Parts: sequence; C-alpha cells; structure tokens
Amino acid sequence: MALEHEISYRKPAFLHDQVTAHVRLGRVRRESAFFETLFQRDRDVIAEVQSRWCCIEASTRTPARISTEIERCFLPAQTEGGPSEINRACRIDVGSAMLRDDR
Repeated sequence: MALEHEISYRKPAFLHDQVTAHVRLGRVRRESAFFETLFQRDRDVIAEVQSRWCCIEASTRTPARISTEIERCFLPAQTEGGPSEINRACRIDVGSAMLRDDR
C-alpha cells in the first residue's frame, strides 16, 4: 500500500510522449520499502518521485514486517555502500493505457 509520495515536477509531459520510468530501491525498513523513481523523456527529466510503500497483512489489513523470504524474492540485494538498482524500466505512452516493460 502506498503511504507517501513526494513528487518534484521538472518538465511537462504531453499526450503521446514516450516517457520512461526508472525505479530504484532506496532501502527496506521493517514493514516499509522506500523507492526512488525517475521519469524521463529521452534525456529530459520529467519528474522525480520519492515514495514509501507498506506491506499489509491480507487477513488483518494491518502493517506487516517484510519477511526475508519476500525481500529476497521481490527486492534485489542491497549493495555495499548504497542502494541497489531494480532491473526495471517501463515506457509509458502518455494519454493511453500502453505500458511496455523494458527489463
């Protein structure tokens, strides 16, 4: 579940622009994962987003600690000295439902 987003808008995006979203895991803390997302059109930065997501226990709908098993499965290992890059970039056609996963 999304808990908070901090968005810095740098440039406008227009209908049918091809925008790429680069997602990077910042850190994992108990029940939260912190992500940094950079939206680009070619080399232009459109927006930068800092977000915090919370793991929720389905049966109780309360915050749950991110287990080591889930962390290993879905979140890449942290590298020494800094955050790890998630091998994920998505191209978005602004104004339509077209998404392309560019792993």
